[in-house]
Amino acid sequence: MNGTTKLRIAEFPTGDDLWRIDWFGEITFPNRLLLRRHPSVNVYLSKVTDGMSLFAMQSTSREDRQRQCTISVGKLMLLRIGDIWKDQQPFEAPDYEMETFQNLLIGRETSGLVKAGLSLEDGGFLLPLTEHPGHRRNTHSYCLRVALPDGRGLVIPCMELIRFYFGSSSELLNTLFRPTLSTDDLFKSRLFNPATGYMRLSLSDRIHPRSAADVGRIANSATAWRAAQLCHSSCIKGIASGGSPYPQGIFPFEGETDLVVSGKWLSRSGEANKTFLVYQIHSCNHPFPFKTLHHSGGAVKAKKREPENASDKKGADSVTGRSTPPKESHLEEKDPSNDLKPAVRVVNARRRFPDLDRKAVYGSKAIEACTVGRPTSLQEPIQEEAAGEPGSSERCRPISLIDAVDQVGAPPEWLSEAYRTLRALPGLDIELLTCSDADGWSIPLPLCADDDGVIDEQLLIPDGSSCKARRASAFRVLAGGRSTVLVVIEAPVFTSMAYSSSLVEEIELTEALSRAAVEYSKQRSEHPVQLRVLDFQINRILSAQISSALN
Repeated sequence: MNGTTKLRIAEFPTGDDLWRIDWFGEITFPNRLLLRRHPSVNVYLSKVTDGMSLFAMQSTSREDRQRQCTISVGKLMLLRIGDIWKDQQPFEAPDYEMETFQNLLIGRETSGLVKAGLSLEDGGFLLPLTEHPGHRRNTHSYCLRVALPDGRGLVIPCMELIRFYFGSSSELLNTLFRPTLSTDDLFKSRLFNPATGYMRLSLSDRIHPRSAADVGRIANSATAWRAAQLCHSSCIKGIASGGSPYPQGIFPFEGETDLVVSGKWLSRSGEANKTFLVYQIHSCNHPFPFKTLHHSGGAVKAKKREPENASDKKGADSVTGRSTPPKESHLEEKDPSNDLKPAVRVVNARRRFPDLDRKAVYGSKAIEACTVGRPTSLQEPIQEEAAGEPGSSERCRPISLIDAVDQVGAPPEWLSEAYRTLRALPGLDIELLTCSDADGWSIPLPLCADDDGVIDEQLLIPDGSSCKARRASAFRVLAGGRSTVLVVIEAPVFTSMAYSSSLVEEIELTEALSRAAVEYSKQRSEHPVQLRVLDFQINRILSAQISSALN
């Protein structure tokens, strides 16, 4: 994963002019003549003219000067209404009006689909062109209107709803707009325990693990599944009725939420009837329908084909399967190669769903042993990349765009020495079981409470004016056909425990973490003051614990 590569959208205008994203339009479906297997969306831009404020969603340009660019749906992750682009790259995200709508009630009684050009009984329009001209060529596109308790209204473009709630990866967005969407396109299997809120999810092959929480919501909620199906089915319905393929979007839940958005208040009919037009949703705190999500599978894979001769190797990765990430990536509108190893680009660092901060969402990954002098590829980095399904022999790398709060880099400081030691121990196969969306390494430690429901304070860490749960990393260690689970706890003094493993992941990991929480709490209560563990001692501690558990 590499977050330093600059991303350029090849379909956007080049040069020094500033272009604002005005609106999202129709969906266009795959066209093999254009080498596209992926669905696309028409994005409408207008040039920011001299003297125009970047902060005003208003334009002096004539309608025929609004530019249409056809962009693959997976790139919606990069695009937000009102953002300014220059020379195919993001230039500025103006500070539009920010609003937090608390205890907003979402349901069929309070919200409904409307067209952007809706005319009202008083002769006006829902979105007056004098105040917001950006949708002028897409008056039949859909928005969701939500009634506010005080009589005012909230209007959200449907594509923004889709982008926000399903924009965790380009693969998920592309999948939702494919015909005949089924649950098999999203996940292979699902296990859910209503008593504990534990969910085990096996993702489909082309769904990136970063989308596990979004897919988990779809898998466990009829409302979310309906929202996912609506992305494509509404476009087909529009075409069948003689209209345009404008997507409809709804919230993937019903109930209360706090919604943080930016956009613009429209002053139609005075203060009491004002409407807030949302350009971008920033945060939604409605709870996900699980407490713990353990996901597996979902690796993005390219079709394997060995080069027939040496000349073919110019389009394939080196023997090491590694290549230097390009300093600049040109996101092309064509099918990427079948033969190049897919890459991942982190394109956002957003905290979309605060509810997930309190929940464990994690998968697993193999840990490579320490090596010396590993060969690296001398290939020239490939700049042409595409966020679509592989289907060509061109020198264009398939990429996955993902939304990640943090890039997964080095382990946190409290884990780093244990991680280095583990990798250096000989004869072990090691798998990280707590590869999380939060930091890539750890999940919150289960909280223990007494009979009165009071949480053991030993398991909490002060965090400003409140507290947060200690985090823990868990590893499966295999040696000689036997297995153990090693738990390392975020603590002021190095703390680890090893437990015999049954290889039944959903049982062994939760039990190991719960046992570790109880054991840590007991240790701290009995020995509140502990001496610092020196780095060279960690090797001896881990070796002894693993050996004891394996035997």
